[in-house]
Amino acid sequence: VYWWYSGRVAEPLLAREHLTRFPLRRVHATSGLVLVAGLAADNYLPLYMQTTRGRSEVFAAFSVLFLTIGWSGAAFVVSRLLDRWHESDAILAGTCVMLPATALAGTAIALGWPIPIVFTAFFLMGCAIGFVSTSGLTLLQSAANDDEMGRVNAAHQFIRALSITYGVAVGGAILLLVVDREVGDVEVVRDVLGGEDVAPSPATLDAIRDGLAWVHVFSGLAAVAAIWAATILWRLVRAGRADATTVDAP
Repeated sequence: VYWWYSGRVAEPLLAREHLTRFPLRRVHATSGLVLVAGLAADNYLPLYMQTTRGRSEVFAAFSVLFLTIGWSGAAFVVSRLLDRWHESDAILAGTCVMLPATALAGTAIALGWPIPIVFTAFFLMGCAIGFVSTSGLTLLQSAANDDEMGRVNAAHQFIRALSITYGVAVGGAILLLVVDREVGDVEVVRDVLGGEDVAPSPATLDAIRDGLAWVHVFSGLAAVAAIWAATILWRLVRAGRADATTVDAP
């Protein structure tokens, strides 16, 4: 509805060009997709730790820390690397890290591998988000004029918020769907998410494990889409830089 509205008024709050103009569209897409891939799974990791792995509520809450550490650490590292790298190089590198990290996390959960492997995979997923999101913001700001910087940043934050919301929603839908198909009752999962003191059956514990593993399949598909978008961005930026070099050459 807003897309329709923004094309009919002279000065919309969020113009279409702030979503579609090169390279903004690719920046929005890559950042949004890696957030979908990472947070769709990370949001339900505490549920898996508390139920299937039988860990305490405190330990389960602690499990989300690893993606955050990877995100923050990678953001710091990439801020240094951008002195030598172009933003599109870092974005492509980050998306390429997300796919194997997601595959490792999903495999470790499905096969019951040691918890440190799961945490390592989520740390790498956080690193991928840090690389893409930080580089994307830098590229976005360099591509915007000073008088539109606020609206361009607002458009990007809007896309990021939507990506997180939809990623978490789709991840939860997949998890509950698998539990419903395998057990026929999702109330136990809802009770655990609501903080109720319940004891899930062994079949429910296995269903939660399988559900989270399938969430990682969805995350993997989002990671593949992110690589595709980042590759196009990298090629277009590289072609533009080559054309600029040719024009400036004597």
